[in-house]
Amino acid sequence: MTCTATYISTAADFNTGPIKNTAVATGTPPTGPPITSPPSTVTVTPPTSPSITIVKTAAQSIITVVGQVVNYKFVVTNTGNVTLTNVAIGDTFTLPAGPALTISCPTTTLTAAGTGATSTMTCTAAYTSTDADFNHGSITNAAIATGTPPVGEPVTPPPSTVTIITIITIITLPSTELPPTGLSNLRNGLITGVLTMLLGAGLVLVARRRRLI
Repeated sequence: MTCTATYISTAADFNTGPIKNTAVATGTPPTGPPITSPPSTVTVTPPTSPSITIVKTAAQSIITVVGQVVNYKFVVTNTGNVTLTNVAIGDTFTLPAGPALTISCPTTTLTAAGTGATSTMTCTAAYTSTDADFNHGSITNAAIATGTPPVGEPVTPPPSTVTIITIITIITLPSTELPPTGLSNLRNGLITGVLTMLLGAGLVLVARRRRLI
């Protein structure tokens, strides 16, 4: 006869490696004690595919004041089928921005994808903008995540980059020039009158000299 059975694999099976089980058959003859077959063992090695992703965002896309704080959020997700330990984030600024961020994460272990909330985490960091950032015109930094599977080398996804635009706000002050007053208008009129008289007198003198000649 042929018998069948099923087994549903677990995250632990992928973390620990091969699934090995052994079966024996027993039967009772018409006379005598039961007999047992030699054991039959099967080993199934589940394929492992560790992977991790990171998505970095900033609460602000534009800042306008030196000293303004930029709040960053990093969502790290285990997208593979094994648990990852020693999960960490590395973040690098493009100069002149800096110093490096101090990133706060709730855990360093992420369970395999599909195992619930423990397969992802959200980390945070804050950065205070500087004069150099505004002189440069932007703040750019890239984050990467790493995690170590049960077997093999640590995995690292492509970096996630965010750029913040820095804008200097120019304040235009109202003009301090006073509008013309009646006194200034009178002064300007007198000056114009005197100049006109002098010009007229000069023309008369020129005309007289021409007649004498």
